[in-house]
Amino acid sequence: MMWTPILGNDDFVQEIDQKIRAAKEGPTEGAMYMTYEMKIKEAYDDGMAQGRAQGMAQGIAKGAKKERKALIINLLKNGVSIPVIAISSGESKDRIEEIAREHHITLAHE
Repeated sequence: MMWTPILGNDDFVQEIDQKIRAAKEGPTEGAMYMTYEMKIKEAYDDGMAQGRAQGMAQGIAKGAKKERKALIINLLKNGVSIPVIAISSGESKDRIEEIAREHHITLAHE
């Protein structure tokens, strides 16, 4: 990591800065500092990977729901009965009727 000088002429601040740099450069302290930085990076990377996985899972679920709705619309347009669509799709009869209304599909009386 590149050291950047601290702005200001305060002797106390300069002294603290020198102590921190010395600690980072010492054999034991430097290793501890690097280990700490590596752990932070690892935690960040793990968090990012977990976020990507959750996002992908949500996208897949959303896509499956959209596909199921498209299939229901197609089945309704082809005259398949609501009970058969409900059994086949796992959607409730009420939801299927709602989809039919949303898409102005006239239902055959059962």
